Amino acid sequence: MLLFQQSQRLLERAFKLLSIRDHSCHELQEKLLRKGWSSQSVNDVISYLCEKGYLNDELFAEKYVEYKSLGSPRGLYKLKMELKQKGLDDALINRVLSGFSGNEAALAEIFLKRKSGTLKRFSGEEKKRKVFRMLQNRGFSAETIYRVMESW
Repeated sequence: MLLFQQSQRLLERAFKLLSIRDHSCHELQEKLLRKGWSSQSVNDVISYLCEKGYLNDELFAEKYVEYKSLGSPRGLYKLKMELKQKGLDDALINRVLSGFSGNEAALAEIFLKRKSGTLKRFSGEEKKRKVFRMLQNRGFSAETIYRVMESW
C-alpha cells in the first residue's frame, strides 16, 4: 500500500510538471530524480507516461522548434544544441530539423527586423560585424548569414 501511495504521488508530481510545460523524457526524469525519487520508480512513471502518450519526445521537439522559431528566432545550430541539452538523441533531432533549413534565412531576417532599432546607431563595417555576430550568436549558419547580409 505504501509503495502504491509513493507511486501515486510521483505520478501526480510528474503530471504537475507536465501541466506547466511540455518536457522531454530525459528532462522530466532528471527533474524527478533531483527531487529525491528512486530511479526505478521514476523510470516506471516515465515508461507509463510514454505508453499513455503524455510524453512524446518527437512531438516535444517539433513543438519546441516551432515555439522557439516564432517567438525568438534561432538558427539551426542553436536549436540543435538546445534539443541536445533537453536529452534528445541525434537521429530525432536531425529528423525534426530536416525541414527547417529552408526557413533559416527568413528567420534571420525576422530577427534582424526586430533588432533594426538597435542597429541604427551603427554604420558601415561596424554594422556588418555587429549583424554577423548577432546572427552567429543566435545559431545561424555562416552561409545563411552571408545570404541575409547581401539582401539586407
